[in-house]
Amino acid sequence: MKRLDRGASGAVLLSSNTEDENHTTELREKIEKGEKTYVAWCRGTGEYIKKLCEGEAKEYKGPDGIIYPVTLSSGWFTVSRPIKNVNNNLKPAETSFRYLLSGPDSFIIECRPKTGRWHQIRKHLNGLSCPIIGDGTHGNTKVNRMWRERGFKAERFGLHLLRMKLPKTENVPGINVVADVPEDLKEMWKVHVPGAIEIIEEMYKGQSEERVSDDVIS
Repeated sequence: MKRLDRGASGAVLLSSNTEDENHTTELREKIEKGEKTYVAWCRGTGEYIKKLCEGEAKEYKGPDGIIYPVTLSSGWFTVSRPIKNVNNNLKPAETSFRYLLSGPDSFIIECRPKTGRWHQIRKHLNGLSCPIIGDGTHGNTKVNRMWRERGFKAERFGLHLLRMKLPKTENVPGINVVADVPEDLKEMWKVHVPGAIEIIEEMYKGQSEERVSDDVIS
């Protein structure tokens, strides 16, 4: 029901009751309306992202050359920029971001997509000139090669679905789960973004009904 891009990690949502149309419809609506929080590992120092979060910058230039405003709320900034779907048609897309921590040449950012477009987070971050490390489709080839040489797995990129919080509906119970950051990302972040794991664990401690500790790679 809720899958991950190949190379990402985190929480996935499966249903064993696919024959009940009401159940399936409600579950899809829950996914659409629910809160999904990702953490992304991106290229750069994150200084411009930090300025957007703090309100020092009010807009950014997209890859199409258009200047897009951002909205700010409680340390999060929201990007509203249309992106193309699988049929190459432009569709409205909105993602909220919050800066967490930087290392010398990479940083961690929280991401909450408000819409569910194809590769939405990856495209929005690339449009902010901070592509996700290891992303071979929307990232930077030279940067990705450098991180592979530093030991990051070739089949992975730095996007993890950390928390999935979905509302209760008539036929489907509420869902609130945190998926621990997998070991391969932890090992890289310990070296290149020290303190990131501790910050994430402290932020989400006690905020879920369940925790998932096994790596899930789509």
